[in-house]
Amino acid sequence: MVRHFTSIVLFALLFNSVQAQTDFTQLAVDDALEFAYNNNAELNQLFEQLHMLENEQKVIPGISDPQIMYTREGIGNGSNFNEQRLSVSQTIDFPITIRNSRAIVQNNVRALEARYNAAKLQVKVMVKSAYTKVAYAIEIVHLRQEQVDLAKRVKEIAEERNKVGEISKLDVLQSSLQLAEAQNSFDDAINQLQNARYELFNSIGLNPEDQSYGIDFPDTLRYIPIEFNQDDVLESIADHPSVTENEFYIESANANLKLNKSAYLPSLTGTYFNQDFGNGYDFNGFEVGFSIPLWFAVKQQPRIKAASSNVKSMEWKLQNTVLLLKKEAEKAWHTFANSRDQIERFNASTRQESAELLALTQEAYSVGEIPLITFLEAQRTYLISQERYLTALRNYQLNAINIEQFLQQDLTYVD
Repeated sequence: MVRHFTSIVLFALLFNSVQAQTDFTQLAVDDALEFAYNNNAELNQLFEQLHMLENEQKVIPGISDPQIMYTREGIGNGSNFNEQRLSVSQTIDFPITIRNSRAIVQNNVRALEARYNAAKLQVKVMVKSAYTKVAYAIEIVHLRQEQVDLAKRVKEIAEERNKVGEISKLDVLQSSLQLAEAQNSFDDAINQLQNARYELFNSIGLNPEDQSYGIDFPDTLRYIPIEFNQDDVLESIADHPSVTENEFYIESANANLKLNKSAYLPSLTGTYFNQDFGNGYDFNGFEVGFSIPLWFAVKQQPRIKAASSNVKSMEWKLQNTVLLLKKEAEKAWHTFANSRDQIERFNASTRQESAELLALTQEAYSVGEIPLITFLEAQRTYLISQERYLTALRNYQLNAINIEQFLQQDLTYVD
């Protein structure tokens, strides 16, 4: 399973390394995520660590290199007796010890794979959140442009009515100030958009020389009803990669405890030799032996206690991880539910009513039925209402993105 996982990731990295060098003309959410996965330092570091552990896993523990020995006796004794022997010796650990050693590495590999998946979820949250802020900034620019267009229209109406003597020069001056204020707001919105763009580029690891002003962002800020409940979020915690990581580390710690306990089991040694008593290597023989764990109590008891404490430490860490995730999940759910309620209220009445109010007052002012101050107040109400709606939509999107890391499924920017 781990080998298959690594092959997929390695293929993706090799394939997308060419894509990462391509200049962007459009940057959709999927493009941003793909680029971030390939260029995020933490993900690449974890991938290399995983590759390192996988290679360690291929090493068979507990089998030492064989020894070749040559022995000769009776040198210079003045007799015809000269014994010599050529032998090959091999020592291996007890099979249970080998199994526990392999279990440690295997569980460490699975734990690191889970950590990689958890880091990938965090990168997704970071990139999607940054993209949402860009989409929000673009909508604010559109709103400020609408504000400028409205102010221009007000000024035109004021000038026309002033020419025929329906209103004083004061209304014309006030409409000019409103236009200047709208243009300043538009400039501020452009500046906020540029800042949001740079934050997105930095989050995906895009080089400064590739951060072009001509990059478009096709994915927009829009409301998509999302159906799930609090129980779905809380139940998903058990499958979160951070929980899985700690569970595998507990398995690894248990295997290490068993490894230290199995130190009382002997290592096995076998030797095969050819022996010469003076007439050539006419004799063959073998030796079999095993180690005696004479100092087990002195050498291993402290290690066993340390390994046992490590198991308990990992279990407490798992419990703490679950509690923290549960706290974050509950907070994310309640924040999401509040933002969803706000969006539904805006969609139900507020947006439509404020737009209708603006249209009616504009028509009424153009024919002289209401003063300028009343029209400007309606315009201000409309703009505030639209901005609050966009802010609520942004928060709704950000909160849904935060929920994604618990449910481990895409809730935003999906067809």
